[in-house]
This record gives sequence, C-alpha cells and structure tokens, in this order.
Amino acid sequence: MENIELQFTKMVEEYRKTIYTVCYFFSKDTEEVNDLFQEILINLWKGFPKFRGESDIRTWIWRVSLNTCSNQKRRKDSRVQTVPLSVDIDLYNDDDLHSRQIQMLYDRINRLDVFDKAIILLWLENMTYQDIASVVGISTAAVTTRLSQQTLDLSELQELKEQFNLMDAKLEKQRIINEKMLEKSMKENLSHIERWYQYRLRVCSISAPLVSFIFLVKFYDQGIAYWGFCLMIMAVALLELYLDRKSYHALDISNLPNLSMAQATENVIRHKKYRSMTNWLLLAPGTALVVWTILIASNFTWDLRIIAITIFTMGVSILWGLRQSKKNGKRLDDVLEQIESMRE
Repeated sequence: MENIELQFTKMVEEYRKTIYTVCYFFSKDTEEVNDLFQEILINLWKGFPKFRGESDIRTWIWRVSLNTCSNQKRRKDSRVQTVPLSVDIDLYNDDDLHSRQIQMLYDRINRLDVFDKAIILLWLENMTYQDIASVVGISTAAVTTRLSQQTLDLSELQELKEQFNLMDAKLEKQRIINEKMLEKSMKENLSHIERWYQYRLRVCSISAPLVSFIFLVKFYDQGIAYWGFCLMIMAVALLELYLDRKSYHALDISNLPNLSMAQATENVIRHKKYRSMTNWLLLAPGTALVVWTILIASNFTWDLRIIAITIFTMGVSILWGLRQSKKNGKRLDDVLEQIESMRE
C-alpha cells in the first residue's frame, strides 16, 4: 500500500465515529448509512491529496461529511453496490437503555432543518463557534443566534450532551469500516452525482443517434416530415447534453472538500435551477416530438380524436411544467434567503 493510502487509512480509522455520526443523523436506515458512508469516503479520498492543511483535519472531515450528506439526493435505481459497514449494533432498532437514549437524541435532532442540525452536531462535538461558522459558512453571530433559537434550557442541553456521549462510547467499541470498503472507495473515481451525469451523457449520446438511424433506415423514402422528426430528436438530445453539462459544472464537484455547507448548498441550488431550466426548455420540443409521433402513427390523418389528444398532451405538459417550475423556484429561493440571512 502506498504512503498516501496508508495516511488516508489511518485518518479514516481515527475519524470513523465522526463520519458514522453524520451519516446516522442524515439517514433513515442502516442501508442509507452504508451508502452515505461510502460516498463520504469517496469524496474524502478525492480531496485528500489536495488537502492543504489550511484548516484542522477534523474540521475538514466534518465539512466534507456534512456537504455529502446534506446535499446528496439518493437515487435507489442508480446506486453503486456498497460494502456493508462492520457495525455490530443497530442504533435504529436496538432496544437497550442506552440505544433508547440515542434514539431520543436522533428524534430531537431530526426535527431540525439541515443547517440547524449541522450546527447542533458540531456543537455537540465541542467545536468552537468560530469553527462551526467556518464549516457551515455563516457568521459567528448567526451560530450564536441559531443555537439560542433552539429554546433548550441548561438541563436539556446537558441531556443532549449525555446522549451524544453515550453514542460516542457505543461507536468507540465498533470497528465500523473494513478493508473492502476502503479499497472500493480508493478505487472509485466518480461520486454519485458524477456517475449520474455520466449515465445521462451515455443515454443521450447513444440512444438519440441510434433511434434516428433506425427511423431513417425504415422511413428514408417517406418524405421531409420523417427527416424533420429525426433532426428534432438529434436537436433535443444535443440541447439536453449542453444543459446537463452546465448544470453539472454548477455543482463544482471537484471543489467539494473546500466548500462550506452554505457554499455547497448554493452550488446545489444553482444545479437544480439549471435542471429546472433544462426541463422547461425541453418541454416545447419534447411536446413537439410527442405530437409528431402521434401524427406519424396516424399517418398524418387529422381528425377530431387526433386534435383532442394533441391539445390535451400539450396542455397537460405545459401546465405541469409551469407548476413544478414555480414550486421548485420558490423553495430554492427560500433556502438562498435563509443562507444570506445567516451570513449577515
């Protein structure tokens, strides 16, 4: 094993509890903990050679872990098979006294939004307000305000600390990671989002030309309408490829380890807005392709049934697109306003 791999393995062994803790509080079950844990290891491994040591390594690990868990959109249909963690306990289902205390802690923290959850976890980790502000990407004053807004009295804060320490003690006895997971993470070159982008790239690059070729071979002597249909397919595919690339680069995946939570969240919001714009821009040509397909299937026979289907299809698509765009845009703008208010 090379020197950098040994250093990375030693680091992960030392901070395995920290990584597991973040995964636990951002997950709903053991399977999701496994997924997120390995995703964090991949991101840590990708950023490890470039880690400049400008911040404490513990702070850096918290930053990468929180960014990965808080912004990770899980897609069960596109998961890479993960290696199970070496954990002999199930914090979600164990029924001993200590586990019930940990589950109470889980329930209390999971009622919070993503930023407050991160702030509380970092506070429980005994980080200074300055370090918490650095990881989350907000002002120290905002950290103080957010903590005070939790309306917890001294006894409740002490109880949270005790429950968190119980969890820490339980995890201390666990190996958690294993060699197979580490090896898989160090060999994996793509994060979950990068894999999804590569998948879409392959689908657009292969399926559109293939469908167009098959269609041309079958209907090459049928006239300009069929040729126009093929050109429309290619145009839609190229537009989607371009917009996908823009939305992917808005995430700035390669710089994830160096971003605060607020910066990473802003990148994700830009990514989602690009995706929303992509869906909106593709709505018209996509609907046109549907209509064109209906016309070709009916051999361009215009009757009331075809007209009704066409109008209905276009109307539903446009209304759905408008509704989703407005709903998503409002939600993303609210998050941006929240980030800006915390920075003041």
